[in-house]
Amino acid sequence: MGWSKRQMLAGRSFEQSEIDDQAEVAVVNKELVKQVFGESAAQDPKSVLGQNFEISTWEGEEMTFEVIGVYEDLQTQNLLNRGDLFNRGGSIESSPQFYVPYTLVTELVPEAENYPPIL
Repeated sequence: MGWSKRQMLAGRSFEQSEIDDQAEVAVVNKELVKQVFGESAAQDPKSVLGQNFEISTWEGEEMTFEVIGVYEDLQTQNLLNRGDLFNRGGSIESSPQFYVPYTLVTELVPEAENYPPIL
């Protein structure tokens, strides 16, 4: 499930010009806000709009993205070394996530140019 099916807490989605121009903007989840900008920022998602964060590409280069939107966390079931769904030993947790214009995917993951786009 993409961020578009989850509640946007602050900001906006991508504009067509940002997609066309390969703008280095991102829509992030609340967990990424908490890990990058701190707990107080996670309590006020609007506070990170316009802020920058860095991501390392697969080739080890740093890319800087501006936060334009924050969406609610997606809770996932972690089954590794913690049991399974049937014995209720698995834990529910969120992981940091972000979305960038699809035109930037090959900048982050150069091998992606070998695969058809998922639309």
